[in-house]
Amino acid sequence: MIRQHTKLICLLAAIALGLGYLGFQGQALQAQNTAKAEKTAVAVVNVAELIAKCQKNQDFQANAQKRQVQLRQEQKDRETKINQLRTDLDLVANAAERQKKEREITKALYEFQAWQQIEQQNLLRDQRTFLIELYGEIDQAVAAIAQREGYDLVLFDTPTPDFDNLTPEQLVQVIGNRRVVYRSEKINITPIVLEKLNLDHLNRGGQ
Repeated sequence: MIRQHTKLICLLAAIALGLGYLGFQGQALQAQNTAKAEKTAVAVVNVAELIAKCQKNQDFQANAQKRQVQLRQEQKDRETKINQLRTDLDLVANAAERQKKEREITKALYEFQAWQQIEQQNLLRDQRTFLIELYGEIDQAVAAIAQREGYDLVLFDTPTPDFDNLTPEQLVQVIGNRRVVYRSEKINITPIVLEKLNLDHLNRGGQ
């Protein structure tokens, strides 16, 4: 009777161990399947290329060139005015009139220098504001495309630099700054992000 009871206990223990092993195996298999199911989908995007090729930037650069032409013309007009004042000064013989003309020249020079500084600051501010705004739109476009295409992570992609023309110090810096060592072309979403950027720009009234 005792032996039968002992055998029964051993049998129950073996069954329990077997069920525990099967449960452990099932959990491990489930964990593996979960890991496979949660595999991260990665893409890359070349932000520098987007900035260079997007229509919004091309429109901005075209307007900036027109503004530069206007500024050069205004600069030429101001310089002509100052030169004319100097010519007039040479023709003045009266001391009082000469002193008055010299004050006009000094004032014109100060105004010219101040104008140059203000316009330079305006250009830099406009460029900075534009780039911040454009990058924000690129960020939104990348997020929209990534969500639509099912990417979990989008990395910066940069072209391989021309190592032959770099000094050793530059090589170390460039290599250290690279974000992607290798990527397949099929995960490069730059073209479709560029398409979305241009379409959004057009819908906002861009030309």
